[in-house]
Amino acid sequence: MSEIGPTGEFPQGQLTDSDKGELALRVLHVPGKVVLEFGALIKWIGMEPGQARNLADSLRRHADEAERMHAAS
Repeated sequence: MSEIGPTGEFPQGQLTDSDKGELALRVLHVPGKVVLEFGALIKWIGMEPGQARNLADSLRRHADEAERMHAAS
């Protein structure tokens, strides 16, 4: 699994003065739960529309699997 947390990079520039740069996060599931792991304390996340859609798709996939696992237990 890849590292999560701040990367120290600003691949799309700095959005605001409080922007701390790119954050690698992990989406996973356990029976009945979807988990987002950030690897750092964060106040906000900004992303491009395509990145937001990819995150939404990932959350839906993990939600489906978490629900399936929970129903099977």
